Amino acid sequence: AMPLSQLLIRDHLVSTFGWTAAGMWQAVTKISDMYLMIITTTLTVYYLPRLAEITDAHILRKEIAKVYRFIMPVTIVGAAAVYLLRNWLINMLFTAEFTSMIDLLGWQLIGDIVKIGSWVLGFVMLGKAMTKSYVITEILFSFSLVGITYALTPMFGLKAAVIAFLINYVLYWICIAMILNKSVYR
Repeated sequence: AMPLSQLLIRDHLVSTFGWTAAGMWQAVTKISDMYLMIITTTLTVYYLPRLAEITDAHILRKEIAKVYRFIMPVTIVGAAAVYLLRNWLINMLFTAEFTSMIDLLGWQLIGDIVKIGSWVLGFVMLGKAMTKSYVITEILFSFSLVGITYALTPMFGLKAAVIAFLINYVLYWICIAMILNKSVYR
């Protein structure tokens, strides 16, 4: 669902702002994907197997808190480093024409922090074999990202795509927390 939603967003940005603007958005998302790969690999290799072996709700809560204490500071430092090195990174990875993507980068990086925070809980659904809930929320929030982007475009222009990304992951985090509160933490 996420690749399809990204295609829909890209097509919306192309038709609304043109290929150059859509390229700016895609460049921002690629920078995001690159530095978050380290964090998501850690979650997949360590955290997911650990969640699968935990059977006690109290121990599960402690493990989630432990992961938050490690992952969130690492994510924040990573996002801050990307932001502080933004000019250098853009010049190294892209051409001078991409410097206007700096306007999008801050929103994207804040969204990345929220995304990782929400994924810490999302991985609990995977680790606890809550497949149906996981698939439904992934599909629902992939397409809500498209809807929020479309809705915010008249107000925020191209920034709507990255602001929608942030809002969507805040909503996802809340939703996952509510699902886990009802089914896993009891």
